[in-house]
Amino acid sequence: MKHQNRYFGSKQDFSEFIRKSVSELLSGEMLVQDVQVKLPEDMDMDYKVKYEFDDLGGSFSLKVSWGSGGKSKEEEALPVEQA
Repeated sequence: MKHQNRYFGSKQDFSEFIRKSVSELLSGEMLVQDVQVKLPEDMDMDYKVKYEFDDLGGSFSLKVSWGSGGKSKEEEALPVEQA
């Protein structure tokens, strides 16, 4: 099932959101549409950063997946760097 929370704000708002979100995620307290996010303790995770931009705007994404995690064939073809 897919769950999503959406936010809007300034760069400063985003900075605070990222700090709070990482803390909640790693402590097991993050909720998305009232569903607790649980990162696996017993398997590796695939994580990526995506950045796109043009003259009209841009986007920046962080994505974490594990297990079957819904990776597309396009994502499967990307090279993997070790953290």
